[in-house]
Amino acid sequence: MSYDHRTFERLTYFDARARFLAGEDTPSAYLERCIGVIEACEPVVKAWASLRLEAARRDAEASAARYRAGRPLSTIDGMPIGIKDLIATRDLPTALGIVGNEQAAGLDDSASVLALKDAGAIIVGKTTTAELGGGWPSPSTNPFDPGRTPGGSSSGSAAAVGAGMVPATLGTQVAGSILRPASFCGTVAIKPTMGAIHRGEGLELSHSCIGVLAGSLEDMWAVTAEVAARSGGDPGYPGLYGEPTTPAAARPRRLAVLEGPGWEATEPAARAAFLDILTAIATQDVQIVRRADDEALESFHEALPSAFATVGAIVTYENRTLLANLMARMPDKLSPAAHAQYERGRKLTVEHYRAALAAREELRLRHARLAEVCDAVISPSAPGVAPPLIDPNTASPAQLPTGNPIFNVIPSLTGAPALSLPLLTVQGLPLGVQFMGQWHEDQKLTGLGAWAMQALRTT
Repeated sequence: MSYDHRTFERLTYFDARARFLAGEDTPSAYLERCIGVIEACEPVVKAWASLRLEAARRDAEASAARYRAGRPLSTIDGMPIGIKDLIATRDLPTALGIVGNEQAAGLDDSASVLALKDAGAIIVGKTTTAELGGGWPSPSTNPFDPGRTPGGSSSGSAAAVGAGMVPATLGTQVAGSILRPASFCGTVAIKPTMGAIHRGEGLELSHSCIGVLAGSLEDMWAVTAEVAARSGGDPGYPGLYGEPTTPAAARPRRLAVLEGPGWEATEPAARAAFLDILTAIATQDVQIVRRADDEALESFHEALPSAFATVGAIVTYENRTLLANLMARMPDKLSPAAHAQYERGRKLTVEHYRAALAAREELRLRHARLAEVCDAVISPSAPGVAPPLIDPNTASPAQLPTGNPIFNVIPSLTGAPALSLPLLTVQGLPLGVQFMGQWHEDQKLTGLGAWAMQALRTT
C-alpha cells in the first residue's frame, strides 16, 4: 500500500455518526465494511490474535437500533475497536503475545474494556502484541510494506488501524509501545498522562499506561475521553481531564526540540524531514527553542542519556514476579528474551530499583520546569521509518526487532501525555512527529495536535 501523509485517507468514525442518525448509514453496514478490509488484508498484515465477528455483528445491530431511536450511548457508540492482547477480555483469550498460549482462557473484562462496552463500542477482537509487551515481535507486518515491522509492542493495534481494518484500537506503553507503532503505521496516537485510564490488571508496572491509536485525532480523543469517563483513572490518580468533544485547534507559542541520544540516533533522511517540519512551524509564528537557548531545557537534556537504561531497570525489576510464575507454568513457551529478562531480574536488588526510581523522579522534576519554557516538546516519534523484519533468534544485541523507542521512553518516564501524529513521509513510508505536554494537559495537547494536523499535514 503506497503512502504519502499529505494525501493518504485514513478510516474515520466521527463523521459517520451524523449519517447513522439521519438513517443514511448504520453501524452494521460500517462494521461489514471493516470486516471486508480485515478479510482482504489480514492474511498479510496479521494484525489480529483473535476475532469475535459474529458477536460484533450482534453488537452492531443493537447499536443501530439505538441510533434509529435517536439514543446512542456515547460519541463512540457503534465504533468497531480492537483491544491489545495484553488487556484482559472475558470472551476472548488473553494470550499476552506468548507463542503457544493462543487458547488461554478468557479473563474478566479489564476496566477499559468494560468502559468501551458501556459506551456502546463494538469489540472486534484482540490485536497482536509483542511477547509480554516486550521486544520479542508478534507475527504482524507493516501495512505499507510487509517486509517491515509495524513496531512493538502494540504491533497489531497499529497495523489494524494503519490498514483501515478498524478506526481505533487500544494499546499499552511502558517504553515506546504506543507512539512508535503509530509512527511506523501512519496513525494518530495518544499516550495519556500517567494514571489517566484505569489499567485494570496491568497495575504491576509502575509507569505503564493504556492509550489509543486511531485514524483521526477526533476518534483518538473521543475513545480516550469516553473510556476515561467510565473507567476512571488508576487507583490514587484523578484520571483524565477533558470532555469527549475534540478540543479546538490551538496554535502553540513555543515548542522545545527534544535532542539528546534520540537526535544522535536519527537517520539522515528522517532528520531532514523533521527539520523541514520545524521550518514550517516557525513560519506559523511559533518559536522553536533549542537546548542551547534555555538553561532549564539544557538541564532536562542532561538527564536523558540514562533514560533507556532507567526504563530497562524499572521494567525488569517489576516484572520479576510475573516472569517467575510464567517460568514455573510455561517455560517452554517463553522466548529467549523472556528467559534472559528473568535472569537479569533475579540479579537486580532493591538498591538498583531505588536508583532507577530516583532517576525517573529527577527527570520528572526537570520536565516539570519546562512548563515555563514551552507549550510542548517536539521530536520525531522514531529515529527513522519502520526497519525491515528480522528474525529475533539471529538478531545481534544491538538490533531492536520492533524498532528503537529512544524518543518514546522520555514521555514514558516523565508520565506526561504525548501524541504521535502522521506528519512525515520518508522513503515512501510513514514517520510520526511526537509532541509531549505536561501532566494532566492531555486536552490542551490534543488541541495543539489539532492545530498541527491542520497547519502541517500538507507540508
